[in-house]
Amino acid sequence: MAAELVRHDGWAELVLNRPERKNAITGPMGVAISECLAAVDADESIQVVLLRGAGGAFCSGLDLKEFNADPAPDWLPEFQTLWRGAHRALYYCPVPIIGALLATWIPREMLKPIMLATMIVMAALIVFRKQTLIAGEGPPLTPSEAPRSNIGLFFAGVYGGFIQAGVGFLLLGVLVGTLRHNLITANALKLVVTLAFGTVSLGIFVWAGMVSWTPAIVLAASSIVGARLGVRLRWLKIFARIQPIFAIALADPGLGRPISRSAAS
Repeated sequence: MAAELVRHDGWAELVLNRPERKNAITGPMGVAISECLAAVDADESIQVVLLRGAGGAFCSGLDLKEFNADPAPDWLPEFQTLWRGAHRALYYCPVPIIGALLATWIPREMLKPIMLATMIVMAALIVFRKQTLIAGEGPPLTPSEAPRSNIGLFFAGVYGGFIQAGVGFLLLGVLVGTLRHNLITANALKLVVTLAFGTVSLGIFVWAGMVSWTPAIVLAASSIVGARLGVRLRWLKIFARIQPIFAIALADPGLGRPISRSAAS
């Protein structure tokens, strides 16, 4: 099967099983994922599911060779329905699905390139697709009203359990750009979400003996201090008060008028 469920005592692995193609996505894989998660739903002994890929790779995306095959595969006309069903099964899975164990197995030299690539992609989206962090018109949406958000939230969860660094950018892109929350609400939701999967991830990293406790405690304490300062000082109000000072500083003292852009340059 393109995906298979491997049961353990109290938990299970959902394995993307096309290692010869780096576990690239096809229609049958979508069907297999849905069937595996249906089996999880029917088995009350399974308390958590680990999602991983076979053969040392997670997933290389769509299998373009299969999609462009001639003749076309039988499943191609129904692919969107099949893959949407897999997304729905992942979203409604009754137990947590985690990707944190990936980080305990993958070579450490691969972590930096993955993190750097993620940061570059998100920076490019923010620069060239500004609506990524600008809420669209209309009221906020729920994931069921914007199904494509499930894809972003799913990969943000896997990445967050895997590396953590930069996951806030991924979550904000989904919460603001797709679900239309304003930045303040999205930041609050981001903290709740990261707390949820961060707690599970921490337990796994502790179990694997990969936590450096001293810098972790220092970072946690400084984050608490920073959050309290941010709430108490209310940066937006302070900026509103000092904004006229900047306007005066940019004025031409000789003519008493703002400096033009050409003059300033």
